[in-house]
Amino acid sequence: MNRKWWLGFWLVWAVSSIAAGPVDTVQRLSEFRQVDVARLLAGEILTERGAMMDFPNGISAQTCFAVALPAEEVARRLQVWNPTPHAELKVSAFHALPVPCRVEDFTKLQFNSPQRPIRWLLEKTLATTPTKSVLNLSHSEAAELTGSLAKAANPQRVADCWAKLLAVRVTAFQQQGLAGISPYEVNGKTASPVTQLRALLHDQAGIAVEFTPVLRKIGLLGNSPDATLEPFYYWSWFEADHHATLSLGAVYRLAAGERFQVADVEYYVSGDYYTAVTLYEIWPVTGGALVWRVDLFAAPMLEYTKGVERLAYEVLMVQDIKQETRYMLDDLKVK
Repeated sequence: MNRKWWLGFWLVWAVSSIAAGPVDTVQRLSEFRQVDVARLLAGEILTERGAMMDFPNGISAQTCFAVALPAEEVARRLQVWNPTPHAELKVSAFHALPVPCRVEDFTKLQFNSPQRPIRWLLEKTLATTPTKSVLNLSHSEAAELTGSLAKAANPQRVADCWAKLLAVRVTAFQQQGLAGISPYEVNGKTASPVTQLRALLHDQAGIAVEFTPVLRKIGLLGNSPDATLEPFYYWSWFEADHHATLSLGAVYRLAAGERFQVADVEYYVSGDYYTAVTLYEIWPVTGGALVWRVDLFAAPMLEYTKGVERLAYEVLMVQDIKQETRYMLDDLKVK
């Protein structure tokens, strides 16, 4: 990252964070014209699409809600929230990963299913060659998949290959952080998840400034990640755009004065999009905690959308996030 750009971020954050209260901060940095904490504590959820990005692969959305719990408890629960009990969210698997990760941690992967989204991923895996795939793979991953499946191309073999691929990716991330994330190389063009994440943050500079404490610890801002900030590692399997999608993520939680910041970074996605990061800022307020959520999303198809088509993607994103937030809020309220 450019040193002058990072220094500018740090200076702006230092000035802007001196006296702003939580409601003022949310209204200043979001599209929300009015944030009424009492109404939020009563169950209202505010959701808006983010400002149009100059970054061609990116879109964003913002959400605001409140919970009648201490801010620290809300941050702790958000870090490990499991969406699988809610069938409408179409998340079929969500599992915590230990350190170190093992291939055996992916035994829940099953491709022997008649469901169309899973059949799609099975077929696209089998169609992969060392130089071409619609999936997000490095050259070495594509070559290994092709070689392994040439010996036996059945659903169990596909599951075993994906388990090995995911375990290798997790191990590299656990040992090296962002530096261990391999780019996607066989889907028409090379794309780095880290480069995509930094481009999203560069485009949304005000948000990046506000979340400087946690982003700096992760290493997405600046060049000195803090290894002492241990994340919650997970893998998930869900449906995205009617396709079964595998994802690897790490959720970081940081106390920043009286408030807390949580960052959920998807550092690997098997297809359809490149990466995403969900940021939460949680403040103590009278009656509980105020939560501001920012979703930043990078996908290749967005580069070719403009006007009404791009707006349609943003509207769908907002609808999905609002539904997820409603279930999340219900779970947070459970003692």
